Amino acid sequence: MRTTILGFNQTNAIELGLNTDDLLILDYIIRANGNPTMYHISEDNISYVWLSHTKIHEDLPILNMAESTLKNRLVTLKKLGLIESKQFQDIGKRGSKTYYTVTEKTIEMTTSRQKYVR
Repeated sequence: MRTTILGFNQTNAIELGLNTDDLLILDYIIRANGNPTMYHISEDNISYVWLSHTKIHEDLPILNMAESTLKNRLVTLKKLGLIESKQFQDIGKRGSKTYYTVTEKTIEMTTSRQKYVR
């Protein structure tokens, strides 16, 4: 058996009931959070990155899933303790934006833990 998929421990992923789409979303959040061109907010020394569902669809068309399915996947990843999300007021506009980060639980599943800083 291959030990890792997309840099994540495959055994841990299976134990959590994750599939490759979930791992791709987690990898995307990790990479987006490390990308200085993305919108970031820090709170309690944790960096969160703004990701709209539209942006995820644009960047990951291979997921080929409806927006409602993507939202459900994000909710599931949050319930599993793999991601955190925060809503921040959109300054100058009505409404808010959702920002995401991965948790230590996710980082522990990666093969290169030292690369990922929350």
